[in-house]
Amino acid sequence: MTKELKTTIEPSDITAVEITCTHCGTVISQQISVWQNNMAQCPSCNTSWMPHRQFLIYIGDIAARLRHLTSLPKENPGPSISIRFAIRSEDEL
Repeated sequence: MTKELKTTIEPSDITAVEITCTHCGTVISQQISVWQNNMAQCPSCNTSWMPHRQFLIYIGDIAARLRHLTSLPKENPGPSISIRFAIRSEDEL
């Protein structure tokens, strides 16, 4: 017998994105509901994040799409679907 533990989340389960400055270790938690693409540098050590600007813009786009997904009415006419994302297990790290 094989047993598998699988963890999934719905888009509404994602509430924030954490960004860690690899220079000083400061962790910033940015709420999805109020995401702003105005992070040009670390607020603690002032290390420039401009080389990663495009990546931060992509994260902002994902945040906007997640806000849209979670604001859709739960009951739409047509086929019913449920969207969940699988989370990598400890064994897969």
